Amino acid sequence: MYVCVIGDFSSLVTPHSHLHFRLLDHSTFRKDAVLGETRLSLYEVLTHYNGKCENLELTLDLMSESKHDTQPVKVGELITFLNGLKIEMNSCQQVQGAADGHLRIGGAAPTPLGTVLH
Repeated sequence: MYVCVIGDFSSLVTPHSHLHFRLLDHSTFRKDAVLGETRLSLYEVLTHYNGKCENLELTLDLMSESKHDTQPVKVGELITFLNGLKIEMNSCQQVQGAADGHLRIGGAAPTPLGTVLH
């Protein structure tokens, strides 16, 4: 198991964002190696917690490809804290073909991606 403490950071997201976490073993002389990784569907989290991520602590399993098997194996855990996102889920829908980088909330005018509506 690995223990790694990472400082706070902010990221612009939409309710349909997927977060991909990768833990790397940094090496000065060789290519960095992936120790484990996990993905988080923000939409699933928001749906489960009624559109609110306020001081929410989630523990995610870090997985890695096994050298002996094709199935990924658990190599550790990643503890995440999500805060500051509150969305009305019943009025949230993604614009079809959102090539302009906008999200439509209900019937409202398009909102730039990453904007959090309270």
